[in-house]
Amino acid sequence: MKTKIQLLFLFIALSSYSQSENPYELFGYKGKVLKTPQERMKYMVLIPVEDSTTVVTAIGIEPNRGKYYLFDKSNQIIHTDTIAKEKIARFFSTDPLAKDYPHNSVYAFSENRVIDGIEFEGLEFALTHGTFANRKNKPIFSLDLADYKGGSTWEEIFSQRIALASGWNKKSTYEFTWSGANNAKDRVKAGQMLAHRLMSKDNPYRDAKHATLAGHSHGGNVNKVAKNILEKNGWTVDILNFATPQRKDFQQAKTGNGVNLNFYSKGDAVQWFGAADNYFMNERKNTGPLGARIDPFSYSYEINVKDNVFKWIDNSAGHSYHQDYKPQQQMLEIIEKVFQEHKKL
Repeated sequence: MKTKIQLLFLFIALSSYSQSENPYELFGYKGKVLKTPQERMKYMVLIPVEDSTTVVTAIGIEPNRGKYYLFDKSNQIIHTDTIAKEKIARFFSTDPLAKDYPHNSVYAFSENRVIDGIEFEGLEFALTHGTFANRKNKPIFSLDLADYKGGSTWEEIFSQRIALASGWNKKSTYEFTWSGANNAKDRVKAGQMLAHRLMSKDNPYRDAKHATLAGHSHGGNVNKVAKNILEKNGWTVDILNFATPQRKDFQQAKTGNGVNLNFYSKGDAVQWFGAADNYFMNERKNTGPLGARIDPFSYSYEINVKDNVFKWIDNSAGHSYHQDYKPQQQMLEIIEKVFQEHKKL
């Protein structure tokens, strides 16, 4: 029994001694258990870096201490610094541009998507829909990267080819959404807002002062309003209008320095009746100076649309030929040729 007690005390003594010793002390490591830098920082959030062009393989963020760490491929810390409080706080502060966009709110989720609504990827090529063609999944006066979904009046390949022909990146094509209401007041407001969006501080390319606006139906008249405003501010604006009703109250101030094209079809009934706000009480005096189809400030081109009666009805009484392949090819050929000639000027 005495021997067992002595062995017990010897075991306790040896355990206490071993616990006070550090097997890694010889190598300058103070901890008794060897750990990696990440393991030593218990509450660190580790984010892997997949960019092969940098020596940094991971970023560690230690929220409790407000610090971040950069790790190399050997799992060693190569840089550390404190996260400035103001850099964190700015994400919780009021947007300084909020006062410039009273139609927005924190509840306008789609509009508040920065990558879609604010940051332009290139210079401006904007598509504007016509009457009753506004997308229900888009907020009013939004200018978003075109996705051609949700009942968009614009066909993707055709729109992208217009973008390329007119000198823009096909991936930087935007859709402008307005109310689509059949009244002059809404069209004027839409044109003002489109010009405002393009000239706003949110557009990093606004100093280039160049935009190409494509409009279908009364969307073309919205573009005319925007063009007049932009040109007063020293911009060059290209106009590409398809099936746009010509009206005395929606005319360009001048042809301008940009490309200015107007496409029409004699079989388009909506374009003719669209010269008045009330389709069923059309007043001839409210049409454009040269008729319902010809824009006096644009180079107007008639598109040969050969639709049978069933196709004509399916094409909204001949108004949606911009969505059909053969008319598209006619218009693209003209657009490409005119822009090539314009570059030589």
